[in-house]
Amino acid sequence: MAQFIGGPAEKVELVVPNDSDRVFTDSKFQWFYVGGTAGNVVIGRSGGLSDITLAVAANSYHPIVGTHIKNTGTTATPIHAARI
Repeated sequence: MAQFIGGPAEKVELVVPNDSDRVFTDSKFQWFYVGGTAGNVVIGRSGGLSDITLAVAANSYHPIVGTHIKNTGTTATPIHAARI
């Protein structure tokens, strides 16, 4: 069954950005949500891949494309991870 962003979330967790701790370890989180403050989100990736910096709007959803959200360089808040 295809999933879409409009479906209800099964699980939502507050993300505390960290430069080394993996947040999305269970591979079940599909999206992250940025709440009231727009800014940058720096996404760390494994396997020697370069970090990704996204400029994000407040109240927006984004697909997860890495292993964790880094503290250094991340200015958007609050951030939640969601599984739909």
